[in-house]
Amino acid sequence: GLTSILPVLLMGIRWPTSFGDVSVVGAALTTVMFRLVHVMFLAVCLWVAFDPPFSPRALGGGLPMLTFYYLGALCVGYYSGYLLLVFRDEGVKPWRRTSDLRKAINALFQLAVRLALIAVPAILLYRNLPVLRENNGPELAKLASTLARSLPARGAVVMSDDPLSLLLLEAALERTGTPDREVLLDTRSMRYRVYQQHLAQHYPGRWPAGWDKPNLPATIDAGQLIALIYRQAQSNEVYYLHPSFGFYFEALYPEPRGLLFRLQPYPPNQLTPPPLSTQSARENEAFWRQAGPTLAALEPLVQREQNDPGVTDAEFVGYFYSRALDYWGVELQRTGHLKEAGKCFEDALALNPKNIAAKVNRESNRRLAGEATRTRDLNKSVEERLGQYTSWDAVLEDNGPFDDGNFCYVIAREFTRNELRRQAAVNFQRALAFDPDNVNARFELAGTYLQTGFPDPALKLVGDIHRGADRTPLSATNQVDLACLEAYAYFLKTNYTRAEQVLRTAQAAFPDDAKISDRLYQMYLSLHRYPEALAVIDRRLKQVPDSIDALLARSVVLIQSGAYADAIAPLDRILALAPKNSESYVAALLNRAIANLQTERLDASQRDYEALLNVIPDSYRLYYGLGEIAYRKKDAAAVKKYYDLYLRFVPPATTPEQIKERNLVSQRLKELKTGR
Repeated sequence: GLTSILPVLLMGIRWPTSFGDVSVVGAALTTVMFRLVHVMFLAVCLWVAFDPPFSPRALGGGLPMLTFYYLGALCVGYYSGYLLLVFRDEGVKPWRRTSDLRKAINALFQLAVRLALIAVPAILLYRNLPVLRENNGPELAKLASTLARSLPARGAVVMSDDPLSLLLLEAALERTGTPDREVLLDTRSMRYRVYQQHLAQHYPGRWPAGWDKPNLPATIDAGQLIALIYRQAQSNEVYYLHPSFGFYFEALYPEPRGLLFRLQPYPPNQLTPPPLSTQSARENEAFWRQAGPTLAALEPLVQREQNDPGVTDAEFVGYFYSRALDYWGVELQRTGHLKEAGKCFEDALALNPKNIAAKVNRESNRRLAGEATRTRDLNKSVEERLGQYTSWDAVLEDNGPFDDGNFCYVIAREFTRNELRRQAAVNFQRALAFDPDNVNARFELAGTYLQTGFPDPALKLVGDIHRGADRTPLSATNQVDLACLEAYAYFLKTNYTRAEQVLRTAQAAFPDDAKISDRLYQMYLSLHRYPEALAVIDRRLKQVPDSIDALLARSVVLIQSGAYADAIAPLDRILALAPKNSESYVAALLNRAIANLQTERLDASQRDYEALLNVIPDSYRLYYGLGEIAYRKKDAAAVKKYYDLYLRFVPPATTPEQIKERNLVSQRLKELKTGR
């Protein structure tokens, strides 16, 4: 603003010819200062045109800031004209003699302004013409053409996290005369109803029916989007334009096809992607071999533009290739092709020296190959090496995957936190490949197997941990965790006797451990062995009489076993102990409402349900309960009110119980309408 807006404001003011100073010296000083300000503004505006560190382009975060440069150019024209006007000999009053010094100053400024008006455009042209040629060079068009040629001739669904990449592909398809051959999806917009309506209009007959309905939620949940893309992959070829991660990759795995990645369904009974087929590996090798001359021509352009504050076409193309090369290098390294992988990482860094993943992977590759690595970065933590990045999403999106033991372990934990368990498993496996003694990775990988329903590989890891404990004894916490993992694995295999035995043995070793008690309780509850579940909970309550978790668990067992009246006492105790509106308080209040309803204490149940409406007003369970109370009280108006609200908030039915409940509500509403 100081180099564009302020000069414009100054030149927009109609200044008086005199500032009212009656002193000759004062008037002269005022005139000199006024003209000096104009000279300074002209100099600064000219300087900004050369992009110094304080220029709009340097401070604009990659944005061109053309409006500010346009204002600056206007100022250059105005202030140049002003100086040419005031520093001239013509027009001086004939009775006032012009001194030789003033003539010299006038001539100097006239010459300086005229030279600047010739020299500045010439210098700018000399500096910027090569950049203009590079930005309008063939690199971007070649990349777009390569992407378009890589797609199947019969069309495909193409996804990208980057709208710019989609626009490039769309432009290439326009040039080939097939603009609507592909369905192009911006993944960042997929969750919005308005974007789904746009897709339905833009691809009529090709986008699934029902996704343009006005009653579609404004924001669509991830589960629906996963199902949508999974169905697309069964009837179409679905591609990603670049390496990526996220919830789509929990249902489909990426298979590299040069710069593209085809999304394929996981094989049955397999948690992680299958190895790359020999044919696919050969096709990828052929692609990168043919791309060699293109990459070689691109590298010097990228290197020359590294100090430019903006992003040139060459840099964007280099960034795009670098990320894909890093992915292919990781694939090669994971299959033991270290030399070829190392070359990929070197090329990725040459095309984008800021690629953190390629740098880390190159060091990892050298260590695997037995080469000495001399870098201070090895002593830094994973977080320290991320530099300016503040999130793993941005790191992986910009750079590609990592194949280093420490990084894989940290990324796996991040994926686990975001419930991306398949992708977490891949990284836990690689962390163990680099460091087989990483006990934490074994524990967490075993947990991932169990969470995804794969007990056999989990039991294998449990056995490995047991054998490793002979060399390095486990802590008490780890022993408890190991017993819980092992028991759950046997439970999933329906070997309930063995699961119970493991937990009982652990309980004998650690009698006061709440985690073991909780696992036993959960197992007995799921098997409807209510007396044993109550025995476990009562034992816990003897140790900690006012344990809110244990009291809540006891009420759940009693409700599920049909002892509704007995469940009310522990629930009353929880409501006296727990902070109001806390998670435990809300759960206890809901359970008490259910228990009161089942024991025909309708007024007490209604009070609990109505109190819950202040906390969770969009819970369909509350409206079902209130509707049931109204039905039993024969209050037709309240029945209609609450059942209508139930149907408004209830999600689509997926289980037999939910279907039965929804059908019952619909039937009762129908009875009200017919007067029966």
